[in-house]
Amino acid sequence: MPVPPDGTLVVKASSSDEVNKPVLTVTGTGFGALTGAGTAASPASASFPAIAAPSTITVTSARGGSATSAVSVAGAALVATLPVAVFTAPNTVSAGQPVVLDGTPSTGGPLTYSFTQLSGPAVALSGATTSIATFTPTVAGSYVIQLVVAGPVPPSLVSVPVSRTITVTPAAATLKANAGPDQTKQRGTLVTLDGSATVGARSLAWTQTAGPAVTLSSASAAKPTFTYPLMSLPTAPVGAVNPFYAVSNQPLTFLGTATGVDGSTTSTDTVVVSPLAESITGVTARYRTGRGGWRVTGTTSILAGQRVTVVLGPLVTGRTIGTATVDPAGAFSVRAGASPDPRVPTPDASQVTVVSQTGGIATAGLTITR
Repeated sequence: MPVPPDGTLVVKASSSDEVNKPVLTVTGTGFGALTGAGTAASPASASFPAIAAPSTITVTSARGGSATSAVSVAGAALVATLPVAVFTAPNTVSAGQPVVLDGTPSTGGPLTYSFTQLSGPAVALSGATTSIATFTPTVAGSYVIQLVVAGPVPPSLVSVPVSRTITVTPAAATLKANAGPDQTKQRGTLVTLDGSATVGARSLAWTQTAGPAVTLSSASAAKPTFTYPLMSLPTAPVGAVNPFYAVSNQPLTFLGTATGVDGSTTSTDTVVVSPLAESITGVTARYRTGRGGWRVTGTTSILAGQRVTVVLGPLVTGRTIGTATVDPAGAFSVRAGASPDPRVPTPDASQVTVVSQTGGIATAGLTITR
């Protein structure tokens, strides 16, 4: 037979029954029948692939006989598989940021480890002979680290060296969130928050923490916008009370949260946006009993075309008299019919209250005439 390739089991056998020449078979998984006459003069044979040679084989005859024989190994000696060094490390870090070198993915263990620095500003490797080593660079530059692992027996089973390059950039600026200065804005107008003065951040996130809810144009932009909401007015029909109405004129508060380049360090800052104060002055209120009707006039300091509602009494929960729109000069005039009657129930009401969508509130005396 020609010389078999490495990793091949060659079997030759013959039967004493040279008359019937029974089929001879190698028993066991991965083996099979031999080919040939199977006589002493012309033995049957076959070759089978074998990753590892068995210590013995058994050949059986189709006529019932069998024989077991030891296996001899020929050819070059087996070579042990070398361990493989593998380690993970970040590609880029900032100066002052710890670097972790993780050699646990290496194979062929149990292993011994050896991390060494090949180039770059000198650093002290902590845990250089363990599976996980660390160092903290303080200078920007390119750092090359090498790992070699060795198997337990024999000591000469050493891996091929593997190296990684870690780029260290200058230290990032100290993280500090800046949500911008507090602001005063008129209700109904566009407001811009400004976190552009934040330093050392990878990202910025905005959340509202107080005041009537608003919708930001973006929760992560440096300069998100929103429209300052108008203040709600008493909504009960003319002549009805507003028992559940409450003035909502508090400032809006926003929290800016900056996240550092490491993805975990954070810094926060708060900005307060207050509504522009509105003055309602010159209010006159008259109710005519004989002719039956209301007239309430006045002016506001915000000339924005906002609406105002007038209620009877010194409280914003009083009975609704009517609503009007402020003209370009800041004046308003509410005209209404006989309801509500300020004389019912007694005693006569003596005041009215004006509420504006832009946050103004004023109380004025009431004159009742015929």
